[in-house]
Amino acid sequence: MYLAQVSYFVPESVDAETVEFLFTNLLATWYKNGQTCGHRMELTFVDSRCLAPVMLPEGNALAPEHDNAYVRKDAEAMLAAGMRGPEVTILGEDLEEPAVCACPLPTSYILFTHMFTQAPPLQCGTCFRPVPLYRIPPTSDGEYLGILGWRDDYQACDTLWLNSGTLERAATREMSRVDSSLSQNGRSICDAITVSTGVPTYYYLFHFHGRSAKQERERQCPGCGGAWRLDKPISIIDFRCDRCRLMSSIATDLS
Repeated sequence: MYLAQVSYFVPESVDAETVEFLFTNLLATWYKNGQTCGHRMELTFVDSRCLAPVMLPEGNALAPEHDNAYVRKDAEAMLAAGMRGPEVTILGEDLEEPAVCACPLPTSYILFTHMFTQAPPLQCGTCFRPVPLYRIPPTSDGEYLGILGWRDDYQACDTLWLNSGTLERAATREMSRVDSSLSQNGRSICDAITVSTGVPTYYYLFHFHGRSAKQERERQCPGCGGAWRLDKPISIIDFRCDRCRLMSSIATDLS
């Protein structure tokens, strides 16, 4: 993933309020289209240019071939107002985020995130790297609001769990129970991606507490009750049910 700066030339005839309105609209549609990561919408005026920092999943994320109808509409509104751009300057790789998937054809996808990442919440089941969302069909109304909303909810729960205070137990249940509202929403998204891409998409279930190593080894799939432990772990994955398209790990407090 890359840190970048996007800039537009702003003629004197365009007031700052108009620039802010149009540019933040474009930043929002880029985000909802998976072309940028994170919620940053910080604008800075330098001489005759308006600048915005963004995080990109890959260097060409803002190329026109990735634009959807909403991005094109907002970009055209910028040009109609007399602004010229965008000029994209790559500042460098983000060393805290992984590079995105480069597999030509992933064998599977995994819906997974955590509170410390801004990476797309879809991982390749082959290389276990994040997949830019614009590589798959939109998940809601021509955009990716469904999967991005799930990511925000999951990261909020992960934050509450890690803080070990307010709503810790409720947050843990949401992330670890297959019948929680968070999991049900995530699994629905996985089903939709499976249908639209033809690539099986798995939902990752968080699992923190285990009573014993023996019980963990014998743990059954919470969806169908079948055996799902892998003979050999794959990355962080110790359990996988192909029938329910669920994945999980050995309890964190035992691993």
